[in-house]
Amino acid sequence: MVLRYEQKKEDVAAASRLMTYKTRYFLIGLWLLVLVMDIQDIRRSIARGGPLRDVLNHDGGLFLTLVLLGAFFLFLAWLLPRAMTWRTILRTVEWKLTDEGVEIQSEVSSTRIRWEAFIKSREDQKVFLLYVQKNSAQFIPKRVLSAEQLGELRDIVSRHVKKV
Repeated sequence: MVLRYEQKKEDVAAASRLMTYKTRYFLIGLWLLVLVMDIQDIRRSIARGGPLRDVLNHDGGLFLTLVLLGAFFLFLAWLLPRAMTWRTILRTVEWKLTDEGVEIQSEVSSTRIRWEAFIKSREDQKVFLLYVQKNSAQFIPKRVLSAEQLGELRDIVSRHVKKV
């Protein structure tokens, strides 16, 4: 199977989103946990009979800080995949998939990867990822695949790489 296409920033962003989703959700989850713990602390202070004004003066600063920090984490979750495209040099890419492995060529590089080197595969509605390390993957944008090619790609990859 041979694929030849022009890279687009949207493809890189889609692959980056799929590769970094765990990190982004971890940061947001951590922020929510700390925020819930702070809200519980404020509720306990009110329950002890402290005036609401004293509670907000003492604990409200932390609460506001956590809200702002959460907004920053959400901004990072949005920004991270986009930032990975800023320095991307878009090129024409050619993939050759054989029973031995994958060969990826562009105007400036050529990479040959045996199937044994891929640790997992993953796909969403926009990209197909082949991981060579836990956080590093080669990707094929689905926009360049016909329905027949997508089926063939899935078949080839399912024979050689485990799916996650």
